[in-house]
Amino acid sequence: EPSFEEFERVAGFPGVLGVLDCVQVAIKAPNSEDSTYVNKKGFHSVACQLVCDARGLLLSTETHWPGGLEDTMVLERSAVHKHLQDNKEGWLLGDGRYPLRKWLMTPVERPESPAEFQYNLAHVATHEIVDRTFRAIQTRFRCLDGTKGYLQYSPEKSSSILLACCVLHNISLQSGLDAWTLERTEPLEQPKILDQKPEDRDSEAEELRKQIIHKHFS
Repeated sequence: EPSFEEFERVAGFPGVLGVLDCVQVAIKAPNSEDSTYVNKKGFHSVACQLVCDARGLLLSTETHWPGGLEDTMVLERSAVHKHLQDNKEGWLLGDGRYPLRKWLMTPVERPESPAEFQYNLAHVATHEIVDRTFRAIQTRFRCLDGTKGYLQYSPEKSSSILLACCVLHNISLQSGLDAWTLERTEPLEQPKILDQKPEDRDSEAEELRKQIIHKHFS
């Protein structure tokens, strides 16, 4: 049975299994004319999807995705998506770039009531753990922070390096070296809210989010 207490202590958000984000790590342009690694900001990168717990321990890391894939596409193709499709208890927190699902709670796009504002505040305060976690990984492994340019390797090797850094991050945390993950940082970027098509909406997920807001934030 999952334990939600550590996350709930952060900002009172119930039922959180983990916090989800997708980050871009710059790489040199592949030799081919392949544009799949060109991200929306115009540089070549690999996309890394992270899920972490309340301490910043990585629960899932997928580093092999081309930077040109939208975050939502990475999620749809990931092991996390397959694993949580039929999940009955708890949810991940994702920012506004992701679609609302019963297993993935996102912010309220246009909050109106005090309870909706409180929900969004708790969501942001909890979700920022994954931003701080990746900042901590960049701080420890300077090859990832971009100050000396991009990774000078193929997408495949860059993905392996990134995965190794994430594994070492977890080993550090499990060895008790976790103070450096607790520094507050600004979010990596302010996400744009996903413009959902009507057919993408999940009425059951919307009803579940309303219940969470009413029960825990009213």
